[in-house]
Amino acid sequence: MSAPDPQDLAAAGPAAAAAPEAPQERRWWLRGVVPWLLYAVLLLAIAGLLLLALQVLQPAQIMHMESLLRGISQFGILCQIAAALWAVGRWRRIVAWGRRRGFVKKQEHRAVLQLRWRVAGWLGLYLLLIPIGPRRLAMAVLAWFH
Repeated sequence: MSAPDPQDLAAAGPAAAAAPEAPQERRWWLRGVVPWLLYAVLLLAIAGLLLLALQVLQPAQIMHMESLLRGISQFGILCQIAAALWAVGRWRRIVAWGRRRGFVKKQEHRAVLQLRWRVAGWLGLYLLLIPIGPRRLAMAVLAWFH
């Protein structure tokens, strides 16, 4: 197919002359799947390396590593609590950012701002049930009364 003649474009008007040809639409279904596949490969590689490392270690070394990781997990819990407190404290800015990015529509803005304490409650419930857990809660209560 040949390019359109400039005289035909001039006769059709300025709008037709400025309109570019439609690009070929390529629908590649793997475009959305490839990042997830790469994440899966990365996680499998890390898991394989960890299993290889565990085969080499002695049981006493594994127990020592477990105690170190338990300390790191407590740091992770503190980071999650700090992130939840930050989200509740900066709720207006988070909603404004969501409004600018198109996540929150104009008519939803006021209602989303009023969800602050409901979100705080759900974040607190999540923190109590998942990262902190019932075992740590029971240990804290027993330590408080002991």
